[in-house]
Amino acid sequence: PINIDGRYDGIYSVATLMHLSEDQLTDAFRQTHRLLAGGGKFLFSVPLSRPDLEKSGYDSKGRYFLIMPAEEWTDRVEEAGFSNVVTATNSDGMGRDSVKWLSCVADK
Repeated sequence: PINIDGRYDGIYSVATLMHLSEDQLTDAFRQTHRLLAGGGKFLFSVPLSRPDLEKSGYDSKGRYFLIMPAEEWTDRVEEAGFSNVVTATNSDGMGRDSVKWLSCVADK
């Protein structure tokens, strides 16, 4: 097996982490932290709102979305060992007024 721990200076995830369960998200944040070199950066972007979802978190196409407040996303990334978490709230790039995004950058 190849050891790639601590090998990357930056990792990004745009519009993907939102499809994980809460347990999978915790693992993904921990694994991302493990893969980054000291001082590495982690950037991710997730939706904060999706009014088109059912209570179960699924949309009409059968896709799951994990929707949480910004503070919960940042708490979870900090629990995985990241620091200096900086966030911004963005409008939707596809022009959907009801969809808001959280962009986050964190340091290892």
